[in-house]
Order: sequence, then C-alpha cells, then structure tokens
Amino acid sequence: GAAALELGPAPADTAGAEAKLKGGCPVMRKKGQEADAPLDAKNNMPATPNQAPAPGQTRKLPTDRVESTIPQADGSTKWVYPSPQMFYNALVRKGKASGEEEAHMEAVVAIHNNMNERTWRQILDWERAHKGTCDCPTLARFVGRPDDLSVEAWLRYALTGQVPFDRHDWFVNRCGKEVRYVIDYYDVPTGRDRIPELQDEVSVQSIELNVRPALDSVEAAQDRAARALRTAAADAQKRLQQALRPEPPAPSAAAMAGMRARCKEHMAAVDGCEGDEACAQAHMGLLLCLATESGLCKPQADKVRSLLDAQAPGVDAAREETQECLARFAAQARAGSATPGGESQ
Repeated sequence: GAAALELGPAPADTAGAEAKLKGGCPVMRKKGQEADAPLDAKNNMPATPNQAPAPGQTRKLPTDRVESTIPQADGSTKWVYPSPQMFYNALVRKGKASGEEEAHMEAVVAIHNNMNERTWRQILDWERAHKGTCDCPTLARFVGRPDDLSVEAWLRYALTGQVPFDRHDWFVNRCGKEVRYVIDYYDVPTGRDRIPELQDEVSVQSIELNVRPALDSVEAAQDRAARALRTAAADAQKRLQQALRPEPPAPSAAAMAGMRARCKEHMAAVDGCEGDEACAQAHMGLLLCLATESGLCKPQADKVRSLLDAQAPGVDAAREETQECLARFAAQARAGSATPGGESQ
C-alpha cells in the first residue's frame, strides 16, 4: 500500500491540540540521530506501518486508513493517511502521548487529513501558473520542520509577534522537476471548530495556512512576484469600484426592525442551539438571512449559498466578505440614527 501521509497541524477545538497533531507528524532528524526502525525516505516515518496497540494503551483505536486526493510521484497511486492507531503510535514513539490523547485520536486525524487536503488545494492553485508545461503535478515527499522558522515566518514574528506552531516542506514533482513548497501553520483565535469531512472548507476556522513556493529558484521568485502583482491589482480595482459606487442611504430603524423580524426564526435557532455543529449551522443561517434581507449584502450571501451547494472551495473567504458587508451595513445604520433627521433605534 501507499505510504502514510502524516503532515498536518492540530485541531483547534481542544486545548493543546496543536501539540498533539504536530507530535504525530514526520520530523527532519538532526544529524547523528538514529531512528528506532527503518524509515521511508518519502515521509520520515517507519517503513512498515505499525497498527498494533501501544504498550499501556487503554482503548481500542480504529486501524482504518483514508485515501487522500494527493497523487504520489508515480501518478498512479494516492497518498494514504494514517489510521488513528498509527497516529497514536507516532505520539508514543516520540514520548508525546498520554491517556488523554487516546480519546481524541479520531478527531485529531480528521483535522490532520483536512488540513493536508487544504494544503494540496493551495499548492495546485500555485501550480496552475505552470499548467502549460505540466498539468498533473504530484507530491514526491515531505518533511516536518517545526523548529525551523522560515524567512517569512521570521518577518511575521518581527511585525506581529505571531509564530507558526508548525512548518512543513512539501516537494512537488512538476512533471520531472522537483519544486519545494513551504507551509507555515498558525493558530487563529476563534470559536470552537467542528470535526471536518475530508474536503470540508468551513469547519476548521482556527488554523491558518500560509502556502507558497520556496525561494529556491528564479522561477519561484517570479511566481510569487506575479501573484503579489495580481493581488495588488485586484485590491486596487476593488477599492476603485467601491469609491465610484454611490453610497447607499443609511438603513432606517424601521428597516432594521423589519430585518430582525424576518430573521427571527434564525435568531431563535442561534439562541437555542446545542452542540458545535448545530450552532455553526444556526449562525450561518442567521448570517445569510440578515445579509439577504439587508439588500446591500445579498450578492455576498448568494455567493456563500452557491459555494455551499456546490461544496466548492472558497466558502471561508465568501463568508468573511458577507460578514464585512453586514458590519458596514450596521455601521451605516448607527451613523444614520446619530445624525440629524436619523431615526432613533
């Protein structure tokens, strides 16, 4: 079978989960450090997957493995994710396991797998620039480097004080040419996450991925410069469109009251929800209802619905756009009520 894919960062819905997940990832060995068992050079993990219960393990963990969507270098097979038992054994091997981890292994592995799928989608987004010469990039190998800050991570730390809780280097086979990507994983303070499906874009909000080609070549530098220029041009165009767009009148108190009345069922659902998944759905329903009823933010709400229906990537960004639009709408309402002639709420 394919080698275990052990890459991702940790779940953010339980305390200290980043450390749990990072502990299960393959790590670059320091010079002179010996392995306990023969290693697979592609992933720095034991060449023979260990599915046996660990010494002292108190509960039975699943041994089923999930196939990823990430092609191996040969192009004919996909990388396969570790089972919860394999992941727990990795923690034990590194001295990072305790009884608490046993209960969380299935959630840890689900988020680990989801993060890797999101990482690969972002790599493919970069690789589209080379579609003319290679339309089927694959993942050749990878390594965890949690103790090595990338240059970009150093700069971010200097400016913001933020440090990634993990780093990986992925080596992509671009039709015979090896290209290195650097991935930094950051913890983002947010609400509780949900256990995600493999391709889920919305359930894990508290982990930020910074994926980019390593500056190992002139070509990589050109790729990053080209994307920076495209992003800057798109931002400039967006600001120009906003400047030229006539400012809508501030919503009245009556309009705001009407919105709340038409979304009262969603507000009640938020007040009465129980459990992470139910509450996340209730909050999304309320957001989309308010955005639609505002009129101003209906296009953003329609975009979120379309992406959700198609189970397409980009839901996170579309939801943030909707929230930002509603925040502007609410600010206009407050400004309108505070100016002469504005209705008091």
